[in-house]
Amino acid sequence: MDQDAVDVSVLIPVRDEEAVIREVARDMLAQRFDGSIEFLFVDGRSRDATRQILLELAAADPRVRVLDNPAKRTPQALNLALREARGRVIARMDAHTRYPLDYLARGVERLRAGGVEWVSGPQVAEGEGRWSRRVALALSTRLGTGGASFRHGADAEFEVDSGFTGLWWRDTLERHGGWDEEWLNDQDFELAARIRKAGGTIVCVPAMAAEYIVRDSLGALARQYHRYGFHCHKRDYRGNYHLT
Repeated sequence: MDQDAVDVSVLIPVRDEEAVIREVARDMLAQRFDGSIEFLFVDGRSRDATRQILLELAAADPRVRVLDNPAKRTPQALNLALREARGRVIARMDAHTRYPLDYLARGVERLRAGGVEWVSGPQVAEGEGRWSRRVALALSTRLGTGGASFRHGADAEFEVDSGFTGLWWRDTLERHGGWDEEWLNDQDFELAARIRKAGGTIVCVPAMAAEYIVRDSLGALARQYHRYGFHCHKRDYRGNYHLT
């Protein structure tokens, strides 16, 4: 790799996040890791002050890079950032999630131990308002999450069908062609299907549990899950369209 290479590149798609982006970025930049990191915030043409805030952060911290995503969609943002990334390890982080300070360190350690293609942690729902607390409570039950085992904690590492954000070796993502840009939602599930079909293993590490902040509006929540349902009519890794 060239002299500008880093150990880990963190890909963070964002759009219209001015209310939370400073706090999110502060927590991400505080990651404890014995190595070099770059944080690639990919802005989907935000209509608020998100981009200006990101540019201020980049001016203050050389680890921060701001990329433009004219497509305004998450899979396009991820692929754009993957092409620009300089790290041997690629991590994805979400702008509505709080990650433990050793998230990257533990993920890299597990990748280096071998035998896995994708390392992630449990996705733990957290609420900050009236509606989000109610939804978080529902998502803390098996009834609320169905078969999504990565949404629950455990005492030991376990294998999963798909992970929530997480880390990969860069060459794993490049070998699989990155994220499918037809999957505007649930693109990680589609990527996971291709990785597992090729014989890869995805694991969930309890110590990497991340707190996903549930939307605090019934309307926003309804729109979110409508998108999830609508985009289930998608092309699978064999090229077939189906309803999951």
